[in-house]
Amino acid sequence: MNAADQSFIDMATAAIQNAIGLGKYQVYLWTFDNCNIATLASYFQGLGYTVLFPEFAPINGSQPGELFGPDFEAYWENQLLPSNTKPKNPALIGIVWGTTTTLDPAEPG
Repeated sequence: MNAADQSFIDMATAAIQNAIGLGKYQVYLWTFDNCNIATLASYFQGLGYTVLFPEFAPINGSQPGELFGPDFEAYWENQLLPSNTKPKNPALIGIVWGTTTTLDPAEPG
């Protein structure tokens, strides 16, 4: 884990605590330069959160439906795409906990 990952984790933890205080069940945060998207997803999954598929900024040219789906885990292990194809920052990552029926950043739970 690098300094950017730790900064993202600190920011996400504060956002999660704030959302819990407001009775919400999810947050959506943008990664930034030098964040390792796979590391961040694994970290929050390890804490028991559901991490929604990252939504990549249009400048990166990939849409989530092209990269994810049933092969999500294999993707993070670099088994689906050539080794020179990596997730790029910025990416919008959803972190969800508890019970919610809304998994859309436009309609926060």
